[in-house]
Amino acid sequence: MGVFRDARDVYDCIGKIFEEAIADPEIGPKTKEAGLTIRFNFDDPESVIYVDFAEGNVFFGDGVPDTEPAIRMGMKADDANRFWLGKLNLVMAMAKGQVRAKGSVPEMLKMLPLAKPLYARYAAILRGAGRDDLIRAAG
Repeated sequence: MGVFRDARDVYDCIGKIFEEAIADPEIGPKTKEAGLTIRFNFDDPESVIYVDFAEGNVFFGDGVPDTEPAIRMGMKADDANRFWLGKLNLVMAMAKGQVRAKGSVPEMLKMLPLAKPLYARYAAILRGAGRDDLIRAAG
């Protein structure tokens, strides 16, 4: 079993960092310019996050739009947690099959440098929510 309690827990933690990225005065305009839509299908627990960077929206679970995203990503929620804590190399994880991606992957990889400044913010989100267990679980 993974470290997240349920889908709501995933949305409150991982979903929050996407909302913060879009709202960030430096990172937000760059994500908007990229204009990508990404659907994340997480396992353990099963959960879905859809990020529309062009419009600046993040959708969760049943609220995810039916429109086909530019990119579909699949992984365990624990691996997404490790990524946002700077403990998972996304390219290596994709090469190993730990993370699955379909669609405009080269476009998504161009956005990868925007994630690095968010690692500390994600850790702060977890600490603020009393979720030091998620930080420890990432190794």
